[in-house]
Amino acid sequence: FEAERQRVAELQIISSVQAGLAKELDLQAIVDVVGDKLRETFGGQSTYIALYDRATDMLSIPYWVGDEGQRIHADPVPLGQGLTSIVINSRQPLAIGTAEEGRELGAVIVDDGSGREDQPESWLGVPMLSGNEVIGAIVVQDWPKNHYTENDVRLLSTLASSLAVSLQNARLFEAERQRVAELQIISSVQQGLASRLDYQGIIDLVGDKIGEIFDAQVVTISLYDSQTETIGERYALERGKRQEVAPPHKVGAERIAEYLRGQRRLFNTVQSM
Repeated sequence: FEAERQRVAELQIISSVQAGLAKELDLQAIVDVVGDKLRETFGGQSTYIALYDRATDMLSIPYWVGDEGQRIHADPVPLGQGLTSIVINSRQPLAIGTAEEGRELGAVIVDDGSGREDQPESWLGVPMLSGNEVIGAIVVQDWPKNHYTENDVRLLSTLASSLAVSLQNARLFEAERQRVAELQIISSVQQGLASRLDYQGIIDLVGDKIGEIFDAQVVTISLYDSQTETIGERYALERGKRQEVAPPHKVGAERIAEYLRGQRRLFNTVQSM
């Protein structure tokens, strides 16, 4: 009777989570729905959901809430260290009954901002699997030793499966929505270009649209002249205001080769530019 009653309670929790997921298509909202239900169900010292990006081999934590209900911020970290990485690499649940056992397995202590020096004894993490791909992990922690049971592992694993499916659907929906938005932008630019024959007017139209789309602090459009081997700005926008363009100037052979190849560059720091 007790096992049956517990199973009914688990099904009610799963049904509640799935009903909430069915209403959400935003990735962060989906994570929040599951995270909040986990805290309500398991309680404990903290709950977090980690997402794994295979392309960068990094873990991000979009949901981490402490025992007092405070949201905790964590920067992305490389996969490889800590118990969460063990769960993701092994693709298997991991239950730790004592803090000492966790340290022996390579647990990484992260400051949660609470100021407490003692650590929770029990730790439970399960992987989120979408088909054959692991996309993250769900983790709950609590103060008592040997706190989590096989029933907890089963319930958390089931919730992880539901979350994985919903996250993949959200990503597909977001990709499709972004593609539609891109096509609308391209169509808008092409309609504007079709109505203009003025050379500078076309450049201005594209520059204004780029500034609008990316909300960029600076936008410049420069043209390369192969006859004079110079490059000159034809459009400059800074903080929403048009700027005087720089005069044409000579460029080196390496940069010329880049222009001729149509090579794209992406820089995320000033030092790398």
